[in-house]
Formats: sequence, structure tokens, C-alpha cells
Amino acid sequence: MDALAYSASVGFTTDLDMGAHMHDAGLARHWQKKMAARLRVFFLSMDTQPTIPLLSERLHNPLDGVGGDMLRISGIGEFATVWPLFGKVTPPPNYEAALRAVAKAGWPFQQHSLSLAEDQLTAGASIPRR
Repeated sequence: MDALAYSASVGFTTDLDMGAHMHDAGLARHWQKKMAARLRVFFLSMDTQPTIPLLSERLHNPLDGVGGDMLRISGIGEFATVWPLFGKVTPPPNYEAALRAVAKAGWPFQQHSLSLAEDQLTAGASIPRR
């Protein structure tokens, strides 16, 4: 919560939790009506299985009704599957299946990327357009 207070002190109005799993602390502060800035939660998934069981469970349990203007469940990110963080950038075998599931569920997705190769992998993924 110190991070939210700091970001508000320097003029930011919204922070993103990209898989750091601070939603429990954020939710507690939200219920106490002590949010220093808005918090948008993106759930990280590091599924390794072709059937993406962890991601599928998250998409089927969206926590509807949790939060409000100051705290909101916002999507999937910073990863939908295990991700090639270092070394050769190759698509995870279940990456496109994960992105299709996210798109089908209508959830926003935010991909962590540190290189042009990662940008190209993400942008080149074959997923349905809405």
C-alpha cells in the first residue's frame, strides 16, 4: 500500500498489479475505504499444460462484483502462460491456446515484454479478432 501512496504523492491516479498478487492487501484497503490511488488487478498465469487448467479456472471465476472504482479486477497479465524470459525467445506451446481462451472470455490481456523478439512473438500470435 506504500507503493500506492507514493504513486499518488507524485501525481499518478491508477496503479496496475501485474501478477504481484497484492490484490488481497488492495481489497482490504478498499473495504476500509483507505485506497490512496486506484488499483487495477491483472491475474498472472504461468500455465505449462497444453489444456491451460490454471488460466481456465481463473477465467471461469472472475470475482464478479469485487471492488469498485478504486479497485477493479481488470484482466490477465503479465503472463498467460510460462514465458521465455531469458535466452532464445520461442513461443510457449500453449501460448496461442491461452490467448484464445482469454479472448473468448472477453478479458483484457497485458503481456510483459522486454525485447523486440518478445514484442514480435506476441504481435504475431494467431488469435481471433473480436
